Amino acid sequence: YIIAVTTSIQTKPQPLMKSLTALLCVAVLSAPSAAARSSSGWGVSRVVLPRGGDAAVSATTEVSADAPNAPVIKHKSRDNYTFSLLQPGDGHEDDPDGIPGRYLRMQKGNRKKAKVALEETFEWRTKYEVDTILARPHPKFDLCNEVLPRCLIGRDATGHVIHYLQPGLLNRTDNVSVDDLVLHCIYVLEYCWNIVEPRPDETMTSVIDLKGLSFSKTKKLWKFIQQFAMMLSHNYPQRSHKTLVINAPGWFGTLFRMISPLLRESTRKKISLLAKGSRQEKILREILGDDFAEQVLTGEKIVASPVEQGMQAQCKTRLKEAGTEMMTA
Repeated sequence: YIIAVTTSIQTKPQPLMKSLTALLCVAVLSAPSAAARSSSGWGVSRVVLPRGGDAAVSATTEVSADAPNAPVIKHKSRDNYTFSLLQPGDGHEDDPDGIPGRYLRMQKGNRKKAKVALEETFEWRTKYEVDTILARPHPKFDLCNEVLPRCLIGRDATGHVIHYLQPGLLNRTDNVSVDDLVLHCIYVLEYCWNIVEPRPDETMTSVIDLKGLSFSKTKKLWKFIQQFAMMLSHNYPQRSHKTLVINAPGWFGTLFRMISPLLRESTRKKISLLAKGSRQEKILREILGDDFAEQVLTGEKIVASPVEQGMQAQCKTRLKEAGTEMMTA
């Protein structure tokens, strides 16, 4: 699977149904394979997204000039931006094989399969230096967000981080490859699970907005979907709280009903496929809360949360330290 998730796919586009199945896998497993490594690398400082309105900030804090509302935790050294797959309290300490609980749950208690999956993730992280992805400059941060619009917009009504993605608005540019987009999503996920939500069993609410999606765009999305879904399924198990697929066109609903019997029951329960209308509005308000639901429903420009602002600000700081500039289209 390493080759599949780290190289651009050169084969012809797959059938539409397979592409849509992969899109749903992305939605459920996420909320972001490593490509050929850039000589420059990526990095950020630590920012904590407040839970329940209270700033969950410890240690010494400072305010970034680029993001004045984003609290930034100052580490003792940049070495603290290196994060392992294993986390305190994830169950590996007490497991005879050192397997985190998430991997056992993913394999329904099958210890042999869970051990193999864990070893494969270790190999993937080592080969592509995922442990240090937050310690290296990320010059394509802004470009990737323009090509594939996404944003951490805050927390839902029950305190889960909301990752809002707009795959229907995927843009094309020669400066950003599919591999770049997958790397960018890995960066966001590592930031979320190691800095924003370091607790090992935290999960995310993903909002996948299909507004603007068409058959032609689905074909363009395929390469990204294939690599991203494979990467998530192997390396970030049990990280989804809810997935809201919103503004789904009618034809997508028909295909979803054909696809859903192929999905695991636990997976189906996490997905809400919604079309524009009163039901969608009600569910969005119940899960996201009125403020975030209003942003999504009205189609207004999504307001980046303090953690998203801080992630970008600290990315710029790390680029400056490395003598590298943020790339533009």
